Amino acid sequence: MMGFERQLALEDQLGSRPTWELDLDGARVAFGPGRGYGLQLLGTRADVSGTWKWAWDHELGRLPESALTAVKKVRQVGKKRMVPELIEGEYPLEPLGLDGHMLALVATGLAELPAYFRFPYEGGALYAAIEATDLGLGEPEPARLKEVIEEVTARMDLDERTAVESYLAARGAKAEGHSGTVAAHLPSGRILTATFDGTGHVSALGL
Repeated sequence: MMGFERQLALEDQLGSRPTWELDLDGARVAFGPGRGYGLQLLGTRADVSGTWKWAWDHELGRLPESALTAVKKVRQVGKKRMVPELIEGEYPLEPLGLDGHMLALVATGLAELPAYFRFPYEGGALYAAIEATDLGLGEPEPARLKEVIEEVTARMDLDERTAVESYLAARGAKAEGHSGTVAAHLPSGRILTATFDGTGHVSALGL
């Protein structure tokens, strides 16, 4: 969930439709003057076949080897944890219920990088993590925390209570857990309450 909030923070910083200039030879991107970042290439998604291909499996000889450091780290994690989706070089996404954004989000988190960006091209898109050191989250905003929890639990299959508690703790909230609820006391003094149903899914969020 922290990764998703950083994606929202990146969008806040760049806008919903930013212009960009990509330099693959130097593995860098510029989002206008003063907004240049190094890139760590993650993978590509092909539109027609709907397949994902990890960057380490591409024959991209002109790229600096340093631009593949993160994705190789992700592969090593996949081998250690025996996660096929992180090990196989190329595979179709739809049968697995995956998409490029989900894989890029997971890979960015495993590589301990702040955010990723999707660079569309004719026939597909390149996903790359951005080496941004200026992407701070600041004090948690209740509405933003609620948005993140709602979006992530809707999109991903995960242990929602554990994920919510971990996320709120990471954002500095002091959480009090009861049988079906978690009350998070935020630094601002506001309280965010998450209610879970009998299957452990978030059923309501209140401020």
